[in-house]
Amino acid sequence: MYLNCDLGEGCGDDAHLMPLIDQASVACGGHAGDAESMRATVALAARHAVMIGAHPSYPDRPGFGRQSMPMSQEALQATLFEQVRGLQDIAHAADQSVRYCKPHGALYHDMLDCEPVAEVLADLAARQALALVVPAGSQNSAIATAASRSGVSLWTEAFADRGYSDDGRLLPRTEPGALLSAEAAAAQVRTLLEGWLVTSSGRRIAMQADTLCVHGDTPQATRIAQAVRQALTASG
Repeated sequence: MYLNCDLGEGCGDDAHLMPLIDQASVACGGHAGDAESMRATVALAARHAVMIGAHPSYPDRPGFGRQSMPMSQEALQATLFEQVRGLQDIAHAADQSVRYCKPHGALYHDMLDCEPVAEVLADLAARQALALVVPAGSQNSAIATAASRSGVSLWTEAFADRGYSDDGRLLPRTEPGALLSAEAAAAQVRTLLEGWLVTSSGRRIAMQADTLCVHGDTPQATRIAQAVRQALTASG
């Protein structure tokens, strides 16, 4: 099981997070990031032999990509292609490759229920030969259907540092229990390694994941990542 982190967003301690992770999802200009930050993040990932992924979003820098944006498929396709290609060009110049795409924020959630968004993301991943990171438990979602039609590989993701509701989706950040402490994140990882987790209501639900996420912009992100890495290492 991999440990991933959203980096290059200008609000985290990337230098201390990178040695702790396996996959770096690099902000590529939609919600955060620019050519300079992408070059720095790619170089840091290369130094620590960390897999590189694209972390595109709606073009919403003021809102940090956390609000859905009504866009035509053509407009969404254009902005996402520009973001991903920009990172790919920088990675290739550094003799690195971009292996996957993980949508950010509202785009990550919209691909589950909105067929036009799912179709754009699946087409982008197929054209750029990228795996697509999706929430664990989304096998019946719009993105699962679109990815199947496009022949795109899906990597399922669970969040180490976030609380879950009984439907298997993340609690909104405004709700109590949405953000977990380092100790709670490590405990959640131990249950995820066994294929389940405990929701905010205390319910136990099944959840299988290929990769675990710690948000780089979360308070105490480095401490959380250290605790999660320790839990993964202890598990063997």
